[in-house]
Amino acid sequence: MAYLSRVRVTRYDGRLNSVENREDVVVREAIVRLFINGEHVATFMSTPDKLKEQAIGFLFSEGVIKDLSDLEEVYVRGVDVYVKLSSEAAWRMKLRGKDVVISSACGGYSRGFKVSLVDALTLSPVGSDLRIEASSVIKAVEELNKRSMTYRQTGGTHAAALFNRQAEALAVAEDVSRHNAFDKIIGESLLKGVKLSEVFVACTGRLTLELVLKSIRCGIPIASSVSAPTSLGVETAEHNNLTLVGFVRGRRFNVYTHPWRIIT
Repeated sequence: MAYLSRVRVTRYDGRLNSVENREDVVVREAIVRLFINGEHVATFMSTPDKLKEQAIGFLFSEGVIKDLSDLEEVYVRGVDVYVKLSSEAAWRMKLRGKDVVISSACGGYSRGFKVSLVDALTLSPVGSDLRIEASSVIKAVEELNKRSMTYRQTGGTHAAALFNRQAEALAVAEDVSRHNAFDKIIGESLLKGVKLSEVFVACTGRLTLELVLKSIRCGIPIASSVSAPTSLGVETAEHNNLTLVGFVRGRRFNVYTHPWRIIT
């Protein structure tokens, strides 16, 4: 795969008291720049695949674009992504701020805004009345784990996927950043014409404020993860009608907010 790199390692094994020189694979991490209307506005530490989808998903999940009609042009050159926005979307981008850096350490924002003026003006509670079987939550995470091929080879990625109510995968992505993985599945789904109010997300990262806000902005009704939520994530999900599901492991999970969407 283009986003894997081969490296030489020295492996120490204390159980066998051995030292071995061998080849291993690591996931590629690239510095990806996003240009809006000719201006550099964001930098991502990202796995360099599905970059067009990532850019579109980022702009949608951050409230900059409302739909694909706000995009006049999108193209990738190397690991740089160039987007031409409509005038209205460009105005929203200015409100949100620029010089955002998405790191792979925790995938969060080291500069820019987590909650911006755009949210104060436009953030609305999730309106979808989607309900799914508890078994679909479990099945989705099982499918996500099966499709996390890069993680199984390297142990170095997060994964995210969108599923319909039958837990059939509609979009899947891996990335060194959990935020980028989320944005990639959103961008892919928009390009496919998927209705985000009729799907749910399963991911491997923590359900922090940023990922919860992204889900709300996208109108996704259920966000689930193998990992834990945070206090701000739970509070924001509760106030905005998002069902938050954590610790999906084996046959168990915790529902932190709006459990009426999970049929047991």
